[in-house]
Formats: sequence, structure tokens, C-alpha cells
Amino acid sequence: RELAGEVYRKSAKNVVCAPVIPEEARAQLDQLRQDVRLSEDAAKVIFAEEVKKRMAAYVEKASNLQKSNPKGMAEVVNGLVEYRYDNGLEETSNVRTQSNGGLLLDIYRTYLLYALSPEVIELPMNTHVTIGRHEYEIRNLGKVGSTFGLAETEVNKIHT
Repeated sequence: RELAGEVYRKSAKNVVCAPVIPEEARAQLDQLRQDVRLSEDAAKVIFAEEVKKRMAAYVEKASNLQKSNPKGMAEVVNGLVEYRYDNGLEETSNVRTQSNGGLLLDIYRTYLLYALSPEVIELPMNTHVTIGRHEYEIRNLGKVGSTFGLAETEVNKIHT
């Protein structure tokens, strides 16, 4: 049974690395689960653990960019949200753990500040124009909060 879990985990790890997990890969993973006689519940736990690791890598990268490159951080957070929603993982996973809640709140705060900051376009001859706020990020705030596993009270506190 341990060996079955290890075999399944190795394949699950490879599958969750794709930006969008193909249905064919999910079907092959399910077939592997059956072949190694791993229970559906055990497979779900392993798959969720591997997804969480993949999502945690996004958080780590966003954290590293947070202070030096807010735009890059926002792009990473957007990638995390897209990964979660494009793969239908919104009901089964968020990136919150017992130890990273404060970090996620900080990243969310920086994301919000970036979203509300003016978007500036550089033009030739050292000129620039302000075209408004970062609308994509503003529309994405709810999904970011959900992906981070933030409670409504936490989000409200940041917004006030």
C-alpha cells in the first residue's frame, strides 16, 4: 500500500506541474490509481498534497518579489489564481497553512495596493501617461482572497 502511494504520488507530482491539467492526464492518473489498488480517498489526499505544494511555490515566488517588484508579484499571484481556477481546484484547495497566514495577508495587502495604484504607460521621448488603475487585478481580488484561504473578516480589515 505504501508503494502504491509512492507510485501514485510521483505521477500526481508530474501531472500537477502542467499549467492546465489535461483531462487525459487526470484519466491516466485515475487508471494508475486503480492499477495499483489505491483507494479513491487516499488518491485524493495525495493529489491535494501535490497541488498544495505546486501552489506553495507560487506563494514563495510572490513573496520574494513582493517588495522589489510589485508588478511581478501581481503576475505571479494572477498565475496562481489562474492555475487554481483553470484546473477546477477552487473547491478543494487553497494555499493557507497554519504557518503562512501572515505572509498571505501581506501579499494580499501588496496585491491590493498594486491593483489600486495608477497604471502608467511609458511613451517615447521620456514621457508617460496614466491610464487608470489595474482593472484586471481589481476584478481578481475575490479570487485571490479565496485562493489564499482568507476569511471575509481578514479581507475587510485589509480594505479598511
